Amino acid sequence: LLHRLLCTTLDNKTPNNNKRTNEQLECLAELLYWEGKFTLLQNEGNALDYFQKSILLFKHLQNTDKLYSMEREGKISELTKLLDQRKS
Repeated sequence: LLHRLLCTTLDNKTPNNNKRTNEQLECLAELLYWEGKFTLLQNEGNALDYFQKSILLFKHLQNTDKLYSMEREGKISELTKLLDQRKS
């Protein structure tokens, strides 16, 4: 299911400029975030991959989006701490 959602999100580009919208990137970041959480609960090894991809998208959006998001900032902070703990 996640794979299909990711492919759909990645394939849906805006018709005018052939770029993904911030809303699509936000959805993708959220999907990766929650898939990482679910995978972590299942004790599967690739949760960190999902978290790393999610944080990259969240940081990109935080730097490029016209609107500031406290929720996004919170997830960036949470993921940064989690990834730092896992690296130690």
